Amino acid sequence: MSSGQQDITTPLRRQPFWVIYAFALAITAAFLALQRLTLDWFGEQPLLIFLFAFPVLLSGYLGGLGPGLTATAVAVSGIVALPASHAATDAGATDNSDLSRLFMFILIGGLASLLFGIVKRARQQQEQVLSDLRCSEAAFAASQKLLAGVVSTAMDAIITADAARRIVLFNAAAEKMFGCSAATAVGASIEDFVLLGFCEADGECHSCVMLNDPEGRCTKERCTVDGRRANGQSFPAEASISVAEVDGRRWFTIILRDVTERLQTEVALRERLELQNQIAQVAASVPGVVCSFRLHPDGSACAPYCSPAFEDLYGIDPQAVVEDFGPVFMRIHPDDLSQVYESIAESARTLEPWRYVFRYRHPIKGEVWIEGHSMPLGEPDGSVLWHGYIRDITHDKRAEEVLRASEARLRLAIEALDAGLWDRDLRSGEVYFSPEWKRQLGYGEDELPARWEEWENRIHDEDRDRVLSETESFVAGRSAQYELEYRVRLKDRSYRWIHTRGALLRDEHDQPYRMVGMNFDVTERKKTQELRGRGKELEESFRHYVAIQTAAAIAHELNQPLAAIASYIEVALVLLRANKPDMDKLRYSLESGEQQVQRAGQATRQLLKLLQKGETVSEDVDLNATVRDAIVIFKADNDLGGFSVGLELTPDLPRVQANRSQMEKVLINLLRNGLDAMREAGMASGMISVSTKVLSPDDMALVTVCDCGGGVDTESRQSIFQPFYTTKARGLGMGLAVSRSLVEAHGGKLWLDTEAPSGTCFHFTLPFAS
Repeated sequence: MSSGQQDITTPLRRQPFWVIYAFALAITAAFLALQRLTLDWFGEQPLLIFLFAFPVLLSGYLGGLGPGLTATAVAVSGIVALPASHAATDAGATDNSDLSRLFMFILIGGLASLLFGIVKRARQQQEQVLSDLRCSEAAFAASQKLLAGVVSTAMDAIITADAARRIVLFNAAAEKMFGCSAATAVGASIEDFVLLGFCEADGECHSCVMLNDPEGRCTKERCTVDGRRANGQSFPAEASISVAEVDGRRWFTIILRDVTERLQTEVALRERLELQNQIAQVAASVPGVVCSFRLHPDGSACAPYCSPAFEDLYGIDPQAVVEDFGPVFMRIHPDDLSQVYESIAESARTLEPWRYVFRYRHPIKGEVWIEGHSMPLGEPDGSVLWHGYIRDITHDKRAEEVLRASEARLRLAIEALDAGLWDRDLRSGEVYFSPEWKRQLGYGEDELPARWEEWENRIHDEDRDRVLSETESFVAGRSAQYELEYRVRLKDRSYRWIHTRGALLRDEHDQPYRMVGMNFDVTERKKTQELRGRGKELEESFRHYVAIQTAAAIAHELNQPLAAIASYIEVALVLLRANKPDMDKLRYSLESGEQQVQRAGQATRQLLKLLQKGETVSEDVDLNATVRDAIVIFKADNDLGGFSVGLELTPDLPRVQANRSQMEKVLINLLRNGLDAMREAGMASGMISVSTKVLSPDDMALVTVCDCGGGVDTESRQSIFQPFYTTKARGLGMGLAVSRSLVEAHGGKLWLDTEAPSGTCFHFTLPFAS
């Protein structure tokens, strides 16, 4: 009977033992009763055997040895209790035969019960074996299903190979890891996917050589091996190998985990730690504070990290704000605190960079300005973490205030001067032209594009080459100053004169990177100078005409006396050559010549008085102010170019007795002579120095004018103050003579310093006012 079949007795056999015994007693008792009822009908012998055998056999079959023996004992007791008459009559035998029959019944019942007990025991063992087998099959099926589920859902690649290294199992994770389907991998060599050579550990790894181990020793050691994907790409993998032997066959299972990301993460972590160490070192050396600031969802804030400079910046121990940033908020200026809160909240809401400048009441330094920059990052719990930089900008703020004040003053000065500002970046080429610069050319603020070519193309053709050449020379460092005058074309196509001054800004390598300057419209001044130039030409022509007329008058007045003197001298010479000169005639000739000389001198004096009509008016004069005014007039009348005038005036100099206008003429004449001397010496730049001081013990004021030209030669020194003596091509030679006469007319002296180490120096004195 198969394990899945059951007979009609199976339910009874599964009942408790007392039920089976009760059933055996019941069925035997029933058959004994039946025996009594049918004994008279069928006779004793056949029925007796049947009625004895059936309950015993049935009880033994159903219950085994115990119930069978019980049924036998009950059946024998029943037979013994039958009526004697029936027993004797039906059997017809002696007491011995009855005993033999009874023994036979007992023996048959015992043997039958024993047999059925053995059969029942064997059947029970069979059923237990079958039950255990069914359980084992179910457990095996469940185990297979569980294993299949684990293998298919495992995150690690699982590969099983036989002793020949042929793959028999290739799970889904392995398919994903190697980029190869299980259908393709099964049957292939394991070495097509995993290189089982030496691993990265020291020496040989037992897991890597287990496939070559004849004893199949298993180890739990993990190692890193090289995996190879289907496309040939290699990657690091962590592997462990186990071995199992089934029915004499060895199976190897390799569990692999791709550690590419982990190794990359480890490398990145190491680099991050190194970077953090470097950042910490940098943060400790920078003047500001590198810090982190966290704002929690409940509105509380803290600073989990601060560089060492935090305490100097805020005057608070960094540990005091690790949990609560309140101590810092309490010291922010009340007028700035709400804006600081709002800026932080806005940055947290938008995750845009935070930047703010605020005032802070430092416990030691007082009120300081602080600037912060940081970048926010959202956190999983809803907090926002900023990483950034904070620094003290108090010095910068003060410098800004000074710069703003300076810019305001400069702007007012530029506006007052009507100066056009320009700024050129020599590296990028960017240019800035101020509104006044454009207005000077007749343009509005937004009309003219900011390009350097706009300026170059508007320079007058006759000036362009000179201006561009000098500009290039100044940028290249060949010229020390940048100051030019040139004509530019206006919007209406007319031209105006521009006076420009510029300077270079240099970097730390002394290389120019910006050129800035100002333009002044000097058209009116140029027109005035042109008119003055024409006036000077007329004045010079007039002076020349006057000089000619004066010379003619002098020649006319002196002609007769000189002719007479020549005649008298000639007569005297003739008398002297005679052997015996006539002394009376000789005396007469010489006396007559002397009279003619006196006549010539008187004529000259009368002519000078005629030319110098009018009296000299003297007054109390501030000599230092007179010097300054003379220099202003001199600069206005002369294009100095690279030349300049230096002053060294004695303060609180007493007033002098002189004619202010005449002294200005003297000074202007000396200054003009100095400028001409330096230009004639071939100089492009130089300085004329003017000084005043008290000359003791004469109680006079001394004025000195010196140039750095070629000086005066020895021959010229003797005649330099003589009328009509000049070394200039167009000079009349009257300047120094007139100047000396004017100074002497006021009680002073004018002379040339013959001991000057270089150049030419003139000195003149004037008396102090009483």
